[in-house]
Amino acid sequence: QSITSINANAADSKLRVFDAGCGLGAGLMWFEQHEPSWDLVGHTISEEQHKWIVEDLPTHTFEARLRSYDEPLEDNGNND
Repeated sequence: QSITSINANAADSKLRVFDAGCGLGAGLMWFEQHEPSWDLVGHTISEEQHKWIVEDLPTHTFEARLRSYDEPLEDNGNND
């Protein structure tokens, strides 16, 4: 399914994207540029990659977390 058809199906709702194994955040940056209203979260198990995203990546609104893909998102006490 393409991004365009996802947009058509969810035009009235805010989508949440979870990138399990986000690496250096390239996919999240792409989504952020093309779908700025989406809630984006990525998990990485690499301390080096997480540090680079947090300290060196240009300004971004997505959240990168240093944890495994199989750990819950747990946003503000909510289990996803």
